[in-house]
Amino acid sequence: MAAEAPELKRLKKRCDDAYTRNQYHQRFTDDLYDYVIPWRQPSSEIGQGAPRTDKIYDTTAPTAAFRFAGRMQRDLTPPFQTWFELKAGPFLPDDSEKKKLSEDLENISKIIAGMIHASNFDVSSHEMYMDLFAGQGAMLMLETDKFPFLEYFAVPQSQVALRSNGRGFNNGIYWKSKFPAGDLKTMWRNVQILDKDLERKIDKTPEEPLEIVQASEYDQAKDRWNFTVYWKDGKTILHESSTKLSPWLVPGFYKVPGQEKGIGPGLITMGATKTANKAREFSLKAAAFSLLGLWAYRNDGVFNPATSPMLPGAMWKVQSTGGAFGPSLSKLPVPENFDVSMFVLEDLRNEIKQGTFDDTLPPEGATVKSPTEIIERMKRLAADLSGAYGRLNRELVKPVVLYNIDVASRRLPGFPKIDIDELLIRMEITSPIARGDQAASVEADVRWLELLNAFGGQQMMMLVARVERLLPDIGKRLGVSELNIRSDEEKAKIQQVIAGMIAQQQQAAVAPAAA
Repeated sequence: MAAEAPELKRLKKRCDDAYTRNQYHQRFTDDLYDYVIPWRQPSSEIGQGAPRTDKIYDTTAPTAAFRFAGRMQRDLTPPFQTWFELKAGPFLPDDSEKKKLSEDLENISKIIAGMIHASNFDVSSHEMYMDLFAGQGAMLMLETDKFPFLEYFAVPQSQVALRSNGRGFNNGIYWKSKFPAGDLKTMWRNVQILDKDLERKIDKTPEEPLEIVQASEYDQAKDRWNFTVYWKDGKTILHESSTKLSPWLVPGFYKVPGQEKGIGPGLITMGATKTANKAREFSLKAAAFSLLGLWAYRNDGVFNPATSPMLPGAMWKVQSTGGAFGPSLSKLPVPENFDVSMFVLEDLRNEIKQGTFDDTLPPEGATVKSPTEIIERMKRLAADLSGAYGRLNRELVKPVVLYNIDVASRRLPGFPKIDIDELLIRMEITSPIARGDQAASVEADVRWLELLNAFGGQQMMMLVARVERLLPDIGKRLGVSELNIRSDEEKAKIQQVIAGMIAQQQQAAVAPAAA
């Protein structure tokens, strides 16, 4: 067997240290798997056929988790919609060249959006949003040989460890998971099997699960990310590659300083979730005692509870039903009214829904909410999520677009190399939640135009406001395509045509009068 390379030893040590530091977060994840999303826990960790829902008595939190994942996907990366646009940056002057550049970038945006929609990103992102309910998502982007050149893997956060530097930058991301030995040769590009023991397992026992580590580390000296795959029990590397950008998407919902992983609504409301489950459990047990009762029997050798089923019409053999020694079987008094739990449950469910942003409309038959109350609820929801959406745009939306651009520049013939520096070329987020904020900013401009028109008429509005600039700007903020907005040169040509038509009409009107 080949000797283990020193660099691989150091990599294993860094990986083990990262998992040790992330261990404190695992117990919170275990609670989430027990009470909220038990189906997300990998079967390799708990075994095939292990019970998953035996601790869940109240489904408020699990339902909120699935609604949360759907809301995140709808607001951030809706399927089959373009949720980003490349545009000319603010450093360029507003002229025809800038508009031409924006039009070219819009076509490039469509190509990148096509790559994303042709892949499995929509499916994997929804799975990742489920993990984000706990606070930390993780998705690995691996290059493939065929278009769309990328495949996405939503990784359970219990299998991922993050390593951060002193500035909070994730410079190490590690994924430990078990895969069948027979699949290792085809899971990555340019796989090399140099370990004789591993080669023997692949040939002899291809279904044997082996623990594989996929490590991504940032090399600051080279300004590149190194991706390394190795068998935990082996001494050689299966695959290694280097990319300009990180192949990982690791968005956090909320972050606390000093912690590698994020905190999400599922962990914030875990106390109320546990209490609601316990209250529901006690309520069901109280109902069982109320229906079946709690019985005591005298050990007289006649009555046998094991052979006396509690069924309608059943006949039990007892020694006596009364007398000096009392009956052989007697029912003990138990509380028969546990309605107070319903009031506690209702309060807890409202807390869970509010903490998980599950502000759905009231069910049929419930107290009717006024339109004003519903509108205010939606405004509060948008305000509560504003901080999280800023982080998700920075750690999820922009990185996936940038990585696709990097891959396209290397794999698509004729695709230009683009450097998005936010000065010459910028990326604008056009997801529904971003469009909502932009539409709100348009409201002030529209109200101003309405006031000018109301007080001074159309002439005053045209005199005070630069309508010719304001209207195209409003259209851009509302999501109107750059291809549908005329440039200054086009407007000047149209003005010349209109002026020529007016001049011809005036000449035609003057000619008969002169004759």
